[in-house]
Amino acid sequence: MRSSAPAVNATQFTATGLSLETKYFFRLRAVNDGGGSAYSNVVEVTTLPLAPRAPTNLRASDTTQTTLRLTWVDNATDDTGYEVLGADTTTGTLRKIADLPANSTTYVAATLLVDKLYRFAVRAVGPGGPSANSNEIQAQTLPFAPAVPTLVQAQAVNQTTLLVRWRNPGGPVSQIRVEQSLDGKTFALARALPPSPQVTNVENLKPNTIYFYRLQAVNRGGVSPYSVIVTDTTFGTPPTAPTALRTDVLQARSLRLRWTDNATDEAGFEVEQFRNNRFERISTVSANTDSLAVAGLTDQTEYRFRVRARNRSGFSDYTNELRVTTPLGAPEAPLNLTVANDRGGPQITLKWTVPLKRVTDSLEVERSIDGQPYQVIQRLPGALDSTVVSGLVLGERYLFRVRARNRTGYSPYSNVVERRSLPTALEPQANSRVRIQPNPVDTDVLVETEDEKNRLRTVEVFNTLGNRVFRWEANGPERSRTLSLGDLPAGVYILSAETDHGTTRQKLLKR
Repeated sequence: MRSSAPAVNATQFTATGLSLETKYFFRLRAVNDGGGSAYSNVVEVTTLPLAPRAPTNLRASDTTQTTLRLTWVDNATDDTGYEVLGADTTTGTLRKIADLPANSTTYVAATLLVDKLYRFAVRAVGPGGPSANSNEIQAQTLPFAPAVPTLVQAQAVNQTTLLVRWRNPGGPVSQIRVEQSLDGKTFALARALPPSPQVTNVENLKPNTIYFYRLQAVNRGGVSPYSVIVTDTTFGTPPTAPTALRTDVLQARSLRLRWTDNATDEAGFEVEQFRNNRFERISTVSANTDSLAVAGLTDQTEYRFRVRARNRSGFSDYTNELRVTTPLGAPEAPLNLTVANDRGGPQITLKWTVPLKRVTDSLEVERSIDGQPYQVIQRLPGALDSTVVSGLVLGERYLFRVRARNRTGYSPYSNVVERRSLPTALEPQANSRVRIQPNPVDTDVLVETEDEKNRLRTVEVFNTLGNRVFRWEANGPERSRTLSLGDLPAGVYILSAETDHGTTRQKLLKR
């Protein structure tokens, strides 16, 4: 032990060079020039042993979402316990979180936060004080296991490749496991993939084979349940091409295509026609079909066709290209048949529009009397657009129609027009008591009585069929009246005027 006298007025003294775990006795007195005082009381002090050796090799294991296990190597022989120090990475400073008995080498940290990073250290405690800290470690609790991947799809790309797509669940995902099966029951891992880009090609497959797929998401917290099972079939080989494209029905405006079906696995056929300087698909027909009717054609026109088979693996080669020319068709019907220059007598003029498409060799005019069977009354050159029909009987109802003809056949009939010569009851009267002017009339006509004492009561206008098309009725005594007939179409009419002296009728021509 080394010692020296305390300084004047000192109140403390440090003894150094002492031995470990040794008992020492101390007393104290004051000294001055006059001598020394009496001694103080005696104190007994035993020195402490050394602090225990620090633990080493601190590790974390058995991590869960809220717990983990710490283990270390106990290097002390004189420890009385252990202190566990901890902190999360956001708080920073280590603090004591647990006291353990002597010789401890493990500790379970519980009630931790999910997916949280923590710091840990351990130190031994003995009579000589705490040891130095062990090595400091970081340990992170686990996240929850991921949910199931969704929107899983499998799609064949070619004969040996399938494309698998999915959508990752929310939360952390470190890996996607793609499992594959040939029977939908026994699965094996096909691909272990990073979570992005959420699509992968599964290659080196067998052609024309059905494959089943299911997915699992993986993170540090575990694996998800399996996704739904999806399936698709790799492509096989394209079908065998059809042959012998031909037509067995060829008409002016339609035809029927026929071909020989040589395939056993086609999904259907595509029929193409050359138009707009290229072949275009005009129809798709079902499997095991060997013909197609094509309508809407134009006569005397060349057409080109070809056919190919298809299935999910692709298209066959085309058939031979078929070129056909449609024959001449029957002419179109004459249009807009009307009665012209009808003055109510025994003769009328029929007018129509000559068909422009196809050759018209001749025209036939047919007549029916009051609904009786039609009879041909005229045969005309094909270029004519009118004819005169005479010999009509007063009061008879006539129906007329026209059709065209060429070497192929007849057109449909034109529209039907009706003409009824003026009924006897509406024949004009020679001695009229009423004047009408102008006649012919364009728009307005003046109707007046010849006698100042004769008054108009009503004025009616009838067409040649006997149908009333205009009526005016006086509200009081009127000898004359201007009437507007501008809405009436041009033609022959009968104006009937009722006066105080009776009814008179006159022919009126509307221009």
